[in-house]
Amino acid sequence: MTENCKIECSLDDLGKYASISIDTKVFSEISVMKTAYWFTNEYFLYLCRGTNGIETNLFVEFRLKEPAENELIRLENACREFSNRLIDQVVRQSVLTETSAFRDTLVKKAFFEGRLRTDLVNAEK
Repeated sequence: MTENCKIECSLDDLGKYASISIDTKVFSEISVMKTAYWFTNEYFLYLCRGTNGIETNLFVEFRLKEPAENELIRLENACREFSNRLIDQVVRQSVLTETSAFRDTLVKKAFFEGRLRTDLVNAEK
């Protein structure tokens, strides 16, 4: 991993945690936020902008909600899983962008046909 993208596991006054650094030149903030939301069931997540001179990085800190065995391993694995899901989210966003015109056309057509049917039913009454 590069210096701009790394996982750190440690212990502080609040307990064990793991954090991952995300380069927002590579991943959009919205993708990071959507991915972070998927992890809120099991983890407390804290996000902050880079303070070590790398202002383009977002740091995502993971803390377990419930104590568990092998906490640091679970936290580090959560960071790794976060990385994979972040790629998934970027692909989803890309597909959404690429197909938005087609999707909008389909929705307009469906509503237009639905409105025609409603108008015909009302005209028959």
